[in-house]
Amino acid sequence: MSHRIRAARPEDLPAVAAFTDGTFEWGDYVADSFLEWIDQPGSHLLVAVDDDDTAIGVARMVELSPDEVWLHAARVHPDHRRSGIGTSLNEACCRQARRLGGRVARLLIETWNEPARNQVSKLGYHETGRWVFARKNLAMEPLTNGSRRVSGDERLTPARRTEVDLAWMTWSNGDLAYHGRLLFPEGWLFRLMTPNDLELAVRSGRLWQCPSGLIMGGVDEDGVFAVPWVQTTDVDAPRLVKAVIDVADSLGAEKVEVMAPAAPWLGEVLEQYGFTLRPSSVWALPL
Repeated sequence: MSHRIRAARPEDLPAVAAFTDGTFEWGDYVADSFLEWIDQPGSHLLVAVDDDDTAIGVARMVELSPDEVWLHAARVHPDHRRSGIGTSLNEACCRQARRLGGRVARLLIETWNEPARNQVSKLGYHETGRWVFARKNLAMEPLTNGSRRVSGDERLTPARRTEVDLAWMTWSNGDLAYHGRLLFPEGWLFRLMTPNDLELAVRSGRLWQCPSGLIMGGVDEDGVFAVPWVQTTDVDAPRLVKAVIDVADSLGAEKVEVMAPAAPWLGEVLEQYGFTLRPSSVWALPL
């Protein structure tokens, strides 16, 4: 069956919802976000359609900066997989990105997903860095010392503006920036980090510091203390991770989630403190 690519329309939602509802054990997020993505500035949602103009594939490209785009939410109807639809969607997203002046496209693949890794490799993408998504359920953590958690040696406190420049210099020349290729996750979308990200974190009270390092973090609407950025060393990491757990607990969070470059020593420390790790890798294509 032939297919063509066009911009998504609101009336495509029922068809997309039907073939994405079983993507994961828990369902999928594509249908829930579909209409929002169509109207969102900088968001380009494409669908592959059959001869009857029915959506049988979907993918999204997002402008993250004047030079960088992010590709995600690629889904193909189970009955039409291995027919080139995923490749067509990816290539259409990249053509659109080039027209807008993009210079690099990136996407994220879980390391176990060998078919997806092989597909993007054939399209010219190369792996640029590995990341870990680490999660710890505080509600299930054993309590000690009279039903109170034993605090670590250090305490995270809100950082001040005067610490931003040193934090940037230390991080950008450090091991974690090397492993992460200077990228910064906005949710599950990655772009190059800038000093302004630290400035914004200070203003919003989300940049924390202690003698062993710094983090960005805050409690979201689901009761999760989410940490998208970490600066520490292999020697200091155990004390910083313990301080992260402590501040999350003090703020009433039920879980802690850390997104960090997959430096081996950091993964070991996170596992040591009871985090479960889910590794992924960022792939990039020069445009």
